[in-house]
Amino acid sequence: MSQEWVETPAGLAVRSGLDNCIVQGGMVFGESKDFEGECLQGVAAITVVVYMDENFEPKGCEACNVDALADMGGTYEFCAYRVEIPCEPLSVECGEPSAAPSGSMIPSTAPSNAI
Repeated sequence: MSQEWVETPAGLAVRSGLDNCIVQGGMVFGESKDFEGECLQGVAAITVVVYMDENFEPKGCEACNVDALADMGGTYEFCAYRVEIPCEPLSVECGEPSAAPSGSMIPSTAPSNAI
């Protein structure tokens, strides 16, 4: 998990499955922690809760004990995400371009004079 949401320290709770939940407070922008999810039927379903409250206290966090996203914040300002990540890489066909390049090699307007 990586704190890429806010530039001020934030709290993160990451839950995968019933028994795998990590709560971390005071994470600065760009800070990362390792987290492993559990694959079931080809996907790892993960819930990520970002606490943007400077007074976030990990010990009082309920994100690991509730099922509804709306209840995960408690009294803190938060955003919650439910993410499903495929366990196996997926190849995606890009296909052909939908239109050919315009073919014009001449700019549409002349350069402006700099002062």
